[in-house]
Amino acid sequence: MRSVLRTFARLVCCVGLATFGLLSGCCPSPPTAEPAPDLAPPSDLGADPGPTCQAAMGLAADKRLLCADFTTSLPASGWTFDKDCGDTPKSNWIIAQGALVLSDFDSFKLGLTETACSFKPPKLNATDLAGLKTLTLAILQSVDVRSETTNQRAQILLDGQTVPLVQFTGGISNSSVPPFRRSLITIEPNDFSTGLQAMFSVVTKGSAGAGYAGWQIKSIAVLGHK
Repeated sequence: MRSVLRTFARLVCCVGLATFGLLSGCCPSPPTAEPAPDLAPPSDLGADPGPTCQAAMGLAADKRLLCADFTTSLPASGWTFDKDCGDTPKSNWIIAQGALVLSDFDSFKLGLTETACSFKPPKLNATDLAGLKTLTLAILQSVDVRSETTNQRAQILLDGQTVPLVQFTGGISNSSVPPFRRSLITIEPNDFSTGLQAMFSVVTKGSAGAGYAGWQIKSIAVLGHK
């Protein structure tokens, strides 16, 4: 009963004093909220990892070191392409139907000796690769080579190495060309400690690829991971 009377008296006090613009100890002030501290966003929030392309679509990366779609013409800056490869008619790297491909593939050979026609993307130096633990090479490609009777293959060789990083063989002669699929290849730190230069080659020995479409590449990406 006493607590009820005490609460009633306090309310009367507050109402009366508020009428005259006065405050009293019987009407304690509500607690005040502390201002929220300014929170700075992380410095790398929303950082752009680099250019985009089909090969890198949907793949996580801390840094996109290389990203190229082959749509209308051969890239120029930093890229090198072998010319006039094999017997006549000579084969060259061209863009056809939105993909990089070796021209006159059905006649690509050089006598009975093993021959290759290659291209190289721009070299990545040690500064570009600093702080990265692994790399992913992503290729959107269709491989249709005559490997069942010859040493015909597509391969990627890293600078300074004699064993290919990866080889692609097989195909479907005189049938539908294999669909474009994305291949992902992991590159370990020992392979790029001083930089990275890759060479993409079509290799054949003794026999041309009649009835085959060759190595068709729509897009290439090199992704860095910390």
